[in-house]
Amino acid sequence: MELKNIISRFKIKKEQQEVFFALEIAQETIKSAVWTVEEGKTIVLKLGSTEEWDGETEDSFVRAVDKTISNASEGIFPEPKAIIFGLSQEWISGSQIIENKKPLLKTLCEKLALKPLGFVVTLEALLEYLKKEEGVPVNAIFVALEETQATIFWVELGRIKDSQLVGRSEDLAADLNEGLTRFGKDKSFPARIIVFDGIADFEEAKQQLISFDWQAELNFLHLPRVETLEPNIAVKAVVVAGGAEVAKSLGFEIKEEAEEEKIEETEKEETKQESFPESSNKKEAEPIVQAEELGFKIGEDILDVEKSAAPRQEQPPTQKELDNLHPAPQELEIFSKGLKRQKPSLTFSLITNRLKGVFSSFRLSFLSFKKGKKKFVFLLSSLLFLGGLVSLAFAIFWYLPKAKVTVFISSKDLDKEIGITLASESKIEDEAFFLKANEIEEKITGSKTKETTGEKLIGDKATGGITILNKTDTEQTFNKGAVLIGGDDFKFLLDEEVTVASKSSEATEEGENIIYGKQQAKIVAASIGAEYNLAAGSNFTFKEYPSLLYSAKTEEGLSGGMSREIKAVDKKDLEALLSDLTDQLKNEGKEKIKSKISSTEEVIISEDVEVSEKKFSAKEGDEADKIDLNLELKLTGFVYETEELSSLLKDVFAESIPEGYDFDNSQLDFEIIETTTKNNKVFLQTGAKIKLIPRLNTEEIKENLKGLKPTEAEGYLKNLPNFSRAEILLSPKKLLLLTKNLPYNKKNIYLEIKTD
Repeated sequence: MELKNIISRFKIKKEQQEVFFALEIAQETIKSAVWTVEEGKTIVLKLGSTEEWDGETEDSFVRAVDKTISNASEGIFPEPKAIIFGLSQEWISGSQIIENKKPLLKTLCEKLALKPLGFVVTLEALLEYLKKEEGVPVNAIFVALEETQATIFWVELGRIKDSQLVGRSEDLAADLNEGLTRFGKDKSFPARIIVFDGIADFEEAKQQLISFDWQAELNFLHLPRVETLEPNIAVKAVVVAGGAEVAKSLGFEIKEEAEEEKIEETEKEETKQESFPESSNKKEAEPIVQAEELGFKIGEDILDVEKSAAPRQEQPPTQKELDNLHPAPQELEIFSKGLKRQKPSLTFSLITNRLKGVFSSFRLSFLSFKKGKKKFVFLLSSLLFLGGLVSLAFAIFWYLPKAKVTVFISSKDLDKEIGITLASESKIEDEAFFLKANEIEEKITGSKTKETTGEKLIGDKATGGITILNKTDTEQTFNKGAVLIGGDDFKFLLDEEVTVASKSSEATEEGENIIYGKQQAKIVAASIGAEYNLAAGSNFTFKEYPSLLYSAKTEEGLSGGMSREIKAVDKKDLEALLSDLTDQLKNEGKEKIKSKISSTEEVIISEDVEVSEKKFSAKEGDEADKIDLNLELKLTGFVYETEELSSLLKDVFAESIPEGYDFDNSQLDFEIIETTTKNNKVFLQTGAKIKLIPRLNTEEIKENLKGLKPTEAEGYLKNLPNFSRAEILLSPKKLLLLTKNLPYNKKNIYLEIKTD
């Protein structure tokens, strides 16, 4: 094969491309992947773990994302810094993210130092993915399965026609039937059901769907085919569909399917031409790198051109080019439709230019020698060739080696108890440590029901008539309510005022006969119960008088007494119900107040809660199986800036910080020991602890590390204050066969300081 054909077959490969995160956010789960672009395709390098979150709060969201991307990026170097999002339908309105979800994503990117590149709707990405796999747009009922709910999508010709959200029960077929019925029983549905995006095995759910009689319930032309997709297919679809668009916007060349087929045919044709160069009559394929680009002129002798047009010698990189080797990341408006482009890697461009110069010098030397030109021309050409090799070697050893150096240092703890007052500026007095705060009020209402635990005895009291005997010489009046004792010390009460005449006497043949004064009266038992029903002839005595003076007797007996136990409202029931509902409403109010503050703010909720309304359905002692409470509370929150608190604490600790140490804001531990509210001010007794880290000059450290072997670098790092350990990673791996030193270019040393 001729030299020009060899050159036309030469292909220059780009250095390894940058890696990115992809994040699939569902209502209850979060999944991630690390991806890159290779040979014009987006590929998944590693999948992260599946993490659950509560679907609402910022802390739960950030923790779940941190776990999954940490798992996905383990062993990936350098770690990805940019990210694309796959969002569920509930996050999108029209073509924009709904307003109450934007703060979650903004806070996430700030806390985890991520650069947002854009977003796709997860299901739309999945539909595009399946279209490429199957070759035609999809017609199916899609079921996004989660732990407590399922989202049902009606898809025709690859487009979402309608969707419904249903709660999960033990029978997925019944849940799906409910969702499809909401679309309308007269609708004609595609005979294909696809279950995806779960966190558990789909087998049981699949069997429930297969065994259900769909044609009897809904308008299916024939029994639908039930399929399940692998759990991670959605996040892969985000990479394939969303990642391709992002990669294009970043300057990567992404091959479409038709283009890939054309390339494959071209490669087959080139292979055929190489095997049969003489017999092939087909036109020679275009070289990927043109010969002119390598310094050759097709059909011309390079020595026949004007002498003034000497071969161009590549100049060493300017300082501006070196500075641009690590350009500052361009700002990208979060979730805008158009993505800003970034410049391709200058490292690749410089090394490519060096390679071109080497081959230009080589061809010049070869042709000069072949045509028998003068020796000095051959010598000059050879020197140019050697200079090109040296320049190429310099470019490789200056720009390609990279190192990630993680230095772990131990920190010092410093703690104090500090009293801080939170209030608005209008309420500032002579406070030792004052923090300006804005007041936020929130009214919250709710109701709660509780089973009663009290018991109460109810019934009727025994009643009847008695005869009172007065054994004295004087008339006696007994007031209503006078106490009589009868039976087994049972108490009875006079039901009316009674006056009994004195005793009298009469003469008889036998002598004088004493007649006691008598008077009929009504009595009632002091308590309910059947035990107060006494038989005729029962005797009674007055509690306040001796039985020798006064007594009573029933002629017909007492009756009507009865009793039974019932459930009743106890005082403890009222107190427990009020306490439980108060705690519940306070927590709800705190969450509402927290939702109104920004990511740079914190809030302290006053313990003084105003009860605006309190209404029980029954009072203490009432007969009831349960009791209801309607309650309205007013909560007050004192909102302050976290940065202002950090500054305040730093001022407090300033005199105690040793020389050579800095205050690490991210390692602040702040505990509220006691809260007191008075006159619309909150007094906080706090325990604050900070971590002090040695003050290090990172640029000086990188300067001292460049060119060292890892063992030498670790020896140098051990001399740093509070050094604990170090991790040194070199890349690319293929270059380690030539050198195992850290880069000589300190811009390629990525230094990270962490505390143990």
